[in-house]
Amino acid sequence: MHRVILRNIATPFNLLNAVILSGLFAVYLAYRDERLLLDALGVTTVVVVNTVVAVIQEWRARRALEQVIVAQHPEPPPPVGTIVTLSRGSMVAADGVVVENHGCELDTAMVTGESFPVAVEVGMEIASGSFCLAGRASYRVTRSGGDHTTARIEQMARTLRSAPSPLQRSIDRVFQISFVAAVTLALVDVMLHLHSLGDIDVVRRIATLLLGMIPEGLVFFTTVALTMGVYRIAQRGVFVQRLNAVESFATVDTVCMDKTGTLTENQLSVHRIVPLTDVDATATLQSYVRSSGEHDQVTQALLHVPHNPSIEVTWVDAVPFSSSRKWSAQQQADGAWWMLGAPEVLLGSLRASELVAEHRLDLYRLLVFGTALEPQGQPVSFHPLLLIALVDRVRPDATELLAVFERSNINVQIITGDRAGAVQAVLPTSTAITAVHSRVSPEQKQNIVEQLQASGRHVAMIGDGVNDIPAIRHADVGIAVGSAAPATKEVADIVLEARSFDVLPEVIQEGRSTILTVLRVGQLYIGKNLALLAVTMLCTLSGLPFPLTPRRGALLSVIGVAIPAVVLAIRSSAAEPVTRFMQQLLGFSARTAGAAVLTTIGAWWWMTHVIGTAPAAPSVMFAAIIGVHLGAMLRQRHRVEITLVLVGLIAASILGLSALHTVPLPFSIITTFYEITPTAPTVLLWMSVWMVVGMIVMRGVGSTVVGTKFAP
Repeated sequence: MHRVILRNIATPFNLLNAVILSGLFAVYLAYRDERLLLDALGVTTVVVVNTVVAVIQEWRARRALEQVIVAQHPEPPPPVGTIVTLSRGSMVAADGVVVENHGCELDTAMVTGESFPVAVEVGMEIASGSFCLAGRASYRVTRSGGDHTTARIEQMARTLRSAPSPLQRSIDRVFQISFVAAVTLALVDVMLHLHSLGDIDVVRRIATLLLGMIPEGLVFFTTVALTMGVYRIAQRGVFVQRLNAVESFATVDTVCMDKTGTLTENQLSVHRIVPLTDVDATATLQSYVRSSGEHDQVTQALLHVPHNPSIEVTWVDAVPFSSSRKWSAQQQADGAWWMLGAPEVLLGSLRASELVAEHRLDLYRLLVFGTALEPQGQPVSFHPLLLIALVDRVRPDATELLAVFERSNINVQIITGDRAGAVQAVLPTSTAITAVHSRVSPEQKQNIVEQLQASGRHVAMIGDGVNDIPAIRHADVGIAVGSAAPATKEVADIVLEARSFDVLPEVIQEGRSTILTVLRVGQLYIGKNLALLAVTMLCTLSGLPFPLTPRRGALLSVIGVAIPAVVLAIRSSAAEPVTRFMQQLLGFSARTAGAAVLTTIGAWWWMTHVIGTAPAAPSVMFAAIIGVHLGAMLRQRHRVEITLVLVGLIAASILGLSALHTVPLPFSIITTFYEITPTAPTVLLWMSVWMVVGMIVMRGVGSTVVGTKFAP
């Protein structure tokens, strides 16, 4: 909790507020003008309230998310002294020392950054966060709980996975530009009024400009929106390990998918075993599989092959299977080596193709089993004895998932270590599938993802195996299915714990809704800022009276941003993809600024030249600006009935308070704070008229706004 409080207090925006408020208070001490003191106290109150609300909302959002995460991952780390067994795909749960080894190879990239597999030896220290690529091993836990390596680097990992999202970076960039513009304009204002720096109105105008350009809640709102989106998705059985992963997945245009275990159920069965010689090697195959120590689906399928149980083989040495090699080997006591692996690797592409064509096995996943003279490196003199055809079934929800991608204009590329024929045999018919890459290694999968990214694609990778880890790690969004190896789940950004693709459309929709909500609120925030900047520039350069003060600027923020942001937080269940975030954000904001300038000029000209009541012009100009922001609320076309009620209440409240000459408590506090002074009936009428004019101008200028369909 204390970290949440500190993070929301020690922000650059609060620092800027503190500097500006200190300046106001210093000028107050010099001139003793109570307006400056009220400005400083009023804005301080707004900053404190915003910070308190931000702390409460972030704490509640993170607590809710943590409860879901704990429920999904309740297992504690093993205690010190425990003997833990590693197999291919399992994670090292705590630091330890290897006590037994059977050809184990570790990927330590998450801990040491080492990109190549590390061969394990007995007595070697291994760190939590590593995972087994091949073979087996056992280790004794030496450090657990908060002492192990992963716990020590956990804070760094959290920082990495909570890095600013593209939305947050875009919004930050806009505010940086707008605030620099505001500071520049303030300096221009100071230079133009060097002779009248003692004029309190000039000081208040500069303070209004600078305070108005500070994003008092948008960055916080964006973070909470992303966090709550992750929380809602987690309740559907989707574990999100990176804050902006849901947002990122909603914007992908290319999805790379593994086949086995991802597109298919990975419930393999042996379709056929083809003897390639007169030697019956099925019993040897059974013994080979049982002694391998593997527990994957291929092994389970081969264990059901009929064989002669009276034949047993003694194995003395082994080279475990790895996704990079695509084969494994074991040595008998008599020195003979046996190998099991991909035909294209052990036989060569030409010989493998001949066997496939000869036995009409093009539509199956194939393995070849036989003897070899030298298993180290690339085998020589491999002698095939059995050709094994395996069959798998496509997942029942895969067809619907491809249909979702097709409707969302997302291209799908299948990347698999299996043969092309076996892939084509199970692929559902879908125009979303634009490419199939077969017989690729883990490194090649990563290269394909990186090549797509280099071409400007935003790529998601969906997989389940250890061989998918490099691609998942380098994709914009890595997704592991529920049956994935623990190591694969660890590196993924999103884990489908429910082992169903049914939730992916909801993840896409949740991300789109989050982006759309942030865009809508961002348009109001930045629209208000650009309007304030434009009106200030107009009044500074033309000599028009400035209709705002620090406290009236705060009222504009409440009306034009805070209240509609609450309405917009009640999001609809469907959203179109936002494909031009910055264009739509700046376009709407520029229209708001343009409408504010037009209505400000119009209200001043009307009151000065038509009505002839120049002293009342600032009040009417302020009402016109409020009308523009009320019109911006209506342009959102979201929860229109609630927005209309709010618009009516806000307009009636401001005009009603302006009509009262004696205001009872607690309304007198509001009128004093926001400088809503008693107004003559004639001026009140023109305030009402120009408030409506501001709404009409905003609706006329903002012809293309949020709420309309977005082009893909």
